[in-house]
Amino acid sequence: MAALPADPFDAVRWVRARADKRGYVTVDGREYVAGPARHSRELLVGVRAATVEILADRGRRAALLPRAWGAGEPVRNPLSLVPALVARPRAFGESTIRRDMPAGLVEAVDRMDAAGRRQTLRSISRAAEASGFEAACGAALRVVEGGRVPDDATVDVLARRIAAGGAEAAGGADLGVYDGFLKEARAMPASDGLARRVVDAGRRCSLTTSVLEEWARRGTPKQVEYLAGYLEAERDSRDASRRAQLLRRCGLPAPKTFDGYDWSAVSWPDGLGREDLLSLSFLERREDLVLMGDVGTGKTHMASALCQLACDRRLEARFFTASSLVMRLRRARDEGRLDREMSQIGRAALLVIDELGFLPLDADGARLVFQVFADAYERQSVVITTNLEFSRWGSVFGDDQMAAAVIDRIVHHGRLVQFRGESYRVRHALM
Repeated sequence: MAALPADPFDAVRWVRARADKRGYVTVDGREYVAGPARHSRELLVGVRAATVEILADRGRRAALLPRAWGAGEPVRNPLSLVPALVARPRAFGESTIRRDMPAGLVEAVDRMDAAGRRQTLRSISRAAEASGFEAACGAALRVVEGGRVPDDATVDVLARRIAAGGAEAAGGADLGVYDGFLKEARAMPASDGLARRVVDAGRRCSLTTSVLEEWARRGTPKQVEYLAGYLEAERDSRDASRRAQLLRRCGLPAPKTFDGYDWSAVSWPDGLGREDLLSLSFLERREDLVLMGDVGTGKTHMASALCQLACDRRLEARFFTASSLVMRLRRARDEGRLDREMSQIGRAALLVIDELGFLPLDADGARLVFQVFADAYERQSVVITTNLEFSRWGSVFGDDQMAAAVIDRIVHHGRLVQFRGESYRVRHALM
């Protein structure tokens, strides 16, 4: 009898197959999943008695799957899907790998950001090489149940223990008897002030009050202080983003504040002073302001600073020169979206129309501006800067009746702030 060969014989049949757009290859009438990263590529498939091996570029293994016969579901290895998900973690929400993972792990991964998903999937993939996919998923689940994002080392250690059957301590001494020493240890409840911080910050983050109140009472003072600090940081971040968004939308030509503002040129009307202006209380009452006076005395600066102040307090404000407002409305009308543009302008708590009277309006522009004033009446606060007395507004609108209708609406709930003095630009001119 002839001796067996010294080297083992690999009984395999190699065939070439092109993956479809899903990353599936068909061999002997059965579909095998190579993975979405291999879609539309020509792959080398090794068919053995019990397995099907799929090789990609340069002979790298794309998948090792159990061989199947006859009709049935595509044969798949969940790990073959992981590389594509690591590259595009947002695709996890639609991936078929979800049905191969514990429900609790799927829910946890859904709540993660892209970086957390990528790290979790990579940890599962690496641990599965030694312990199998099921054990790796079980290990990752335990980590997320502990409130952490899985990492390579932790998942690998836990997965090896699960695969070896040592996930839970079996037999031996009952260590629960030592829990008796803990019966007198009670968590000190958090103070009312600390709990209130959690609730206030969380409500600003659109969280449910009842849940916040419950969790604010559960933890120790240190835990609740940590929670309060996190929620306050989240609140501050959202507030900063909101202020930046409002400023971009406002359309200020240049940022202005009241720091160092020269108030000497301002003449206040009865019932309105500097403190009333800076408190923005006139916005709550939907009162209008007309900033009227000489050129260069700080009217536009004041109007711009009011917009900045409103945005800092998370109130929507819009700034237009009279000419830019007409141009914007005329373009919107020509494009068939005038109603939408007027609605957007109408959402602002503060509307500034700068330089009214510097340039006369044509009849069409005057009608558009009049519509803005009519819509804003008793619904918004309008701040107007002008160097013209009311008696000369007829020349601005080209129609005394239209000018009278605008002035009538403004003076009903409005205040006149007058500016007198030498131009700031002239005083500081280089010439």
